[in-house]
Formats: sequence, structure tokens, C-alpha cells
Amino acid sequence: MKGWVWVGIAVLLGSCGGEAAPGGEESDEGGVPALPAVAVRDSAGVAVRTTPRGRIDALEWRIDDAPVAVFDGSEGGLEPFHLIASMAFDSDTSFVLGEMAMTRLRRYTLAGLDRTMGRSGQGPGEFGALNHIGFVRDSLLVFDSRWNRISVFDGDFQFVRSFVLDAVRGGQARFEGLFPDGRILALAAVPGEDRAWGLWDLDGRSMGLLPGIPGLPPLTLQSLAPSAAHDLPPLRPFRASRFGAEAAGRFLFIDGGDYRFELYDAHGDRRASERLELPPRPLSAETQEAWKGRTLEGMSTVTPAFRRSVEEAEFPETLPSLGNGNPLTGPTAVLDDDRGRIWVAEYPAAPPQRWFVFAAEGGLAGHLTLPDGFELEAVRGDLLLGVARDDLDRQTAVVWRFRP
Repeated sequence: MKGWVWVGIAVLLGSCGGEAAPGGEESDEGGVPALPAVAVRDSAGVAVRTTPRGRIDALEWRIDDAPVAVFDGSEGGLEPFHLIASMAFDSDTSFVLGEMAMTRLRRYTLAGLDRTMGRSGQGPGEFGALNHIGFVRDSLLVFDSRWNRISVFDGDFQFVRSFVLDAVRGGQARFEGLFPDGRILALAAVPGEDRAWGLWDLDGRSMGLLPGIPGLPPLTLQSLAPSAAHDLPPLRPFRASRFGAEAAGRFLFIDGGDYRFELYDAHGDRRASERLELPPRPLSAETQEAWKGRTLEGMSTVTPAFRRSVEEAEFPETLPSLGNGNPLTGPTAVLDDDRGRIWVAEYPAAPPQRWFVFAAEGGLAGHLTLPDGFELEAVRGDLLLGVARDDLDRQTAVVWRFRP
């Protein structure tokens, strides 16, 4: 899974004027009222869309009863999967995954294992970590956070070269995403200044920092690490947050307290706003207790102070709408596909998880609910690629087919 999440980003949502687009309730030939059209208003060139509840209900997509393919890692006499770190389709019938434990890549067709690539080490074609993999035309790019470099493989999956991202004014640049045209999105840490996004080319040369978007404070990462301090404030889980992500060559800024996100281009200009008319979901007592148990079980060391902060955690009344259940370890919240659609996950407080799919030209295209225990990592055509876990936390790579 992708190991990067941006949290603590605030977005100023500007008010938008203009008139609603023609539409509303109409009757079809059978005399039954048609679904209300999605309201579209335009203000200062920004498209503002709201999808009503009735239309959302009608746009539910289905997933086949049985998966297209399931692999446990033992194919070809190899060891079963232990920690799948990243996944990406490279064609309509094949995909590549990186496993962190063995520090190597595997390529699968839908029929089975095709080949393995790389190994642990610092040399050419070797990895210290496999945080993100992506394709630009017929080249495979692999980001390695341990050595802070990007390795490039050709269409035959042969190692070509590796490079690091140019520093910005003496700072460091950390890979965050890959645009369809090959531009690299990275987070630049500049000494004495706020962190900022920037773009780099496929040789690692800086193309400049992106202009600031109004209302963005410094980016911060929240930590749940135990502390040895005697007094810790109660934790505040399930709080709605605003965060940013890249998808289909655009930036999304999601308001986790509402079913809404803003779209910006690479110049920092707001281009669209999408909102779903869905009510907030109550946070049940069962979910609260389950969170406490998982949090304590997931820590290798639990001090009395940290245990108290978990037991006395302050919960909101409702769940956030969109985003990650845990900003540090939760599954990916935003994806794109080969058709330019943007996939945004509903807050995954408990499986099964629902994803909303927005068309490249804007507006909700559909939504679907994943099979229980399945975490989505990539989409191509009508195929979903991800990781499934059983009760013993054993992993399998699974491909499902969905039906709009």
C-alpha cells in the first residue's frame, strides 16, 4: 500500500454564485418521475456540482460474485506474501506488485506469475523499500524511500537507471505521486521554511515549487507513537480532517467533515467542486470499543500513560465522510484509473468500504462497495486490483471485475 498520506491541510471553500443548470424532475415515457439532474453552477469559471441522494442510489455499481484471479505468493515455488507494499496495472491483463518483506517486484498475468525483478541491496536494480510503483508509457518507476531514489525499468522490465530528486535550496524532496505525463510530484522540505509541493522531471530535475493555494497552513503529520511522559492528553480519533492527494493529473482537497472535495490544477487554481448529498453516519459505541482494542494491540510497547490516553479517548458523535480511517496506517483514499476517472474512498471506519467514482469531465459516475477484507490499490478498465487479508492477517493479491 502507498505509505504516504497528507493530513492537516485546510482549504478555504469559496462561495460560488450563478444559476443552477436546467434540469430538475422530468418524466420519462412511462410517466415515472426521472431522477433529478445533478445541479451545476458556475462562478468565476469554477464548476460546482451537487449530486442528490436519489441519483447516488441509482448509480450503484456491482462486483462479480467471484474474483477474476487470486494469488497468495507461493506461485513459482516462492514464499507466500508477507507485506505487499505497492501495486499497479501495466496492461489490461497483468500487474506488478512490490513486496516489502522480500524487497522485490513480481509481475503477474491473470493466469499466474510471469517474473520477478530486483532484490534487497543498494546496487542497480536493488531496493531498500518499495513504497510506490507506477508506469509512464512503457517505463516502470519504483520509489525507494530507504535510499531516497527512483529506479526505472524498461518495457521488458530490465533495469535502466536510477536517480534522486534535486534538492530545493539545500532541502530534501520526497516522492509523493506520479502524473500521467511523467511529471513527478514531491514534497520539498526547505530548511527554515514550510514544506511545499513541487514538480520534477524524469531525470530528477526540479521544475519548480507549486504556488501556494489559499488557506493552506504548513503540512503536519500526526503521530500515535507511545510516549514515556506521565501525562498525555486523551486521543481524539475519528476526527474529520482535510487532506490533499493527486489523481488523474489534478489535486484533490477533501473536506473530511462533508462529502465534498475541491479540484485544483497544477498551477494552484481551483477548477471544480464536487459534493454528494449524503447524511453523516453515527459513530457507534461498538466502533469506539473496537478502535481502542485495535490501537492497543497494534503497539509493540504500551506505557500506562498511553493506555490511559486510549481508554479516555474523546470521540465525535459522527464519522468523517471521506478519507482514511487511520492517517498513518489506513488504506489509500484516492485513486485514478486509465480512463481519467477519480476514485475517492468513503471513510473506512469498518469494512466493507465504499468508493465513489467521478467522471473525468466531472460529476458522479457511480459507486461500489468492496468485498469484505479487500483493500483497493489500482483500477484499470473494469478490473479492481488490491490486497485481501484473512483472519490470520495472511495476504493475497486479488483481482475483481465490476459492472457499472
